[in-house]
Amino acid sequence: MHTVRQPARDLKTKPNYDKCPVSYVKRQLRLESLEVWNGRYMDVETALTTKIVFPDVVPAFPVLRKIDPDHVLTQVYKEITKKDDFVASKGWLERFKSRHGIRLMTITGDKLSNDATCIEPFKLRFLQKVNDLNLDPSQVYNADESGLFWRVMPNKTFVSCNEKDVPGRKVSKERVTILPCANAAGTHALKMVVIGKSNKPRAFKNIDLPVHYYGQKSAWMTKDLFKKWFDECFVPEVRKWLKDHNFPQKALLLLDNAPGHPSEEELTTENKCITAMFLPPNCTALIQPMDIIIQFVKQDYKKNLLLRAVSKDQPIEKTLKEFNMKDLVFALKQVATETQISPEDLEVWCRGMDKEENICLEMSDEDITKEVSNNTTNDQEDNDDVIATAPQVTDQDAVNAFELGLQWAEENGTSYNELLLLRRLRDKALITRYNNLKQKKIDEYFKAS
Repeated sequence: MHTVRQPARDLKTKPNYDKCPVSYVKRQLRLESLEVWNGRYMDVETALTTKIVFPDVVPAFPVLRKIDPDHVLTQVYKEITKKDDFVASKGWLERFKSRHGIRLMTITGDKLSNDATCIEPFKLRFLQKVNDLNLDPSQVYNADESGLFWRVMPNKTFVSCNEKDVPGRKVSKERVTILPCANAAGTHALKMVVIGKSNKPRAFKNIDLPVHYYGQKSAWMTKDLFKKWFDECFVPEVRKWLKDHNFPQKALLLLDNAPGHPSEEELTTENKCITAMFLPPNCTALIQPMDIIIQFVKQDYKKNLLLRAVSKDQPIEKTLKEFNMKDLVFALKQVATETQISPEDLEVWCRGMDKEENICLEMSDEDITKEVSNNTTNDQEDNDDVIATAPQVTDQDAVNAFELGLQWAEENGTSYNELLLLRRLRDKALITRYNNLKQKKIDEYFKAS
């Protein structure tokens, strides 16, 4: 090996290509022409060694060298049309792509692997079952699982033109499985299911969880876990909600045909009133209703995690290390609660707003003057009270107070709704503190350190 690498290290003498490693040959290949390398293949003294070190140099040459666009496009045109009356300029290809809206995109998803011919027959079977059971949209539920890497930060950032690369961090592989479930009318969202690797995380001690948590060694959904969730969580919650809203005790759960789901017979209650129905195979990406909900949940969760990371005066690695399973489940619950539409808002949106219910009431000039005068007087009185009682609380003091209140509430078994309220107030104080920080000038980011 020393004999092979020595010519590449010796900068005072010309490298001997027959004794250089392949990586060095590849670098030197860019500096010579194809004719030179063809000559080395024909020479009796160098042909054998050259082919052993770099046997595929001739077919690799057009790839490794900087390809001439003029020559390539002209040859392609000649091969297709069998004519040689076209000569492309260096900018012809770029203008052609811009003129016809051609752009480079990453191939994602699996829609091309789906069977669209199964959709229409399934729609007929689904509508027939809904009609047979006489179900309302509020009685039709959908659930779906998805993996979530809950400590992963964004992998893109803005940099200046002088920076050659962006150093990164080791990507966290910690993953959980989430399962949201809701009805078709959007009026009932069940507690989200979270599956982690630990059966009893230490962070959950004495905590009233806002989700259904299960432990599995691979953090995946299994048939046993799904059956347990269906019997112990889904059926009781659905029955209670249907009873509270005066619906018949009948419901249908729509699922995909994932390996972790039991059969339809196992997902049916004894009285046959609550049952499940599976989507046809190889078309989940086309007709799965819960996919868009999962997408929004993940987006809002990552936004929440990023805001938490940048709002603290400490390295991001330390913030992510402090972020535990307890913070994860409360963040998921907070995201699901904030994005949920109340039945009243949904009803107003569907039927429109009547004139009598219009919140933007018309006011006369006298009413406006009187309202402004009253507000000004009240503001002055409130300001006097604040000045007389105590100084203004800083954002950092508010954050510390809410953190202390959260610790006390968790140690004393407070309900998860009250914990969510404290966490929202804590996050609001963090946002206010972050927004009130002194704004740096743009040129300060580009100063040499």
